[in-house]
Amino acid sequence: MNQALAGSGAHVLTYGAHLEAQRAHAAEQTNNAAVVILGIALAYALIAVANTLIMAMPGRRQEFALLGLAGTVRSQIVKVAAAEAAVAVVVGTVLAAVATGLAAVTQHVSLSKLVTGAPAEIPWAQVLGTVALCALVTVVTASGATWHATRRRAIEAAGIRE
Repeated sequence: MNQALAGSGAHVLTYGAHLEAQRAHAAEQTNNAAVVILGIALAYALIAVANTLIMAMPGRRQEFALLGLAGTVRSQIVKVAAAEAAVAVVVGTVLAAVATGLAAVTQHVSLSKLVTGAPAEIPWAQVLGTVALCALVTVVTASGATWHATRRRAIEAAGIRE
């Protein structure tokens, strides 16, 4: 039959092969949709993280000014803020890993009751990429906002009059 269709671009499949091709196509579409949806969620989360850091900066100006009056140079203050941001990313990653792990175990147990041999795969590359991206955005935003917040003289920012 395939010889008769040669050159036309068409080919004959068995019903089972056709179903398997449809399943593979549906799985690919599902994975693509998940990546797009999670990508949008990640973008909004990164915007929220950056916005939170920027909005918190005015409340820390006096703290940074007092550090400056104590003899800390601007680059040291920025490094401290970047280190604080990095620690926040580590703590957030650990908490997210625990929450995600609990949810994944619950889902795996539930799916195992419905389907035998339910696969449990962890996309380590995407997980590590997401953590690295969050760390980068957080540290860069915190450093930039701190650099911007410490641009005035420390005595002016502290609200102390000479």
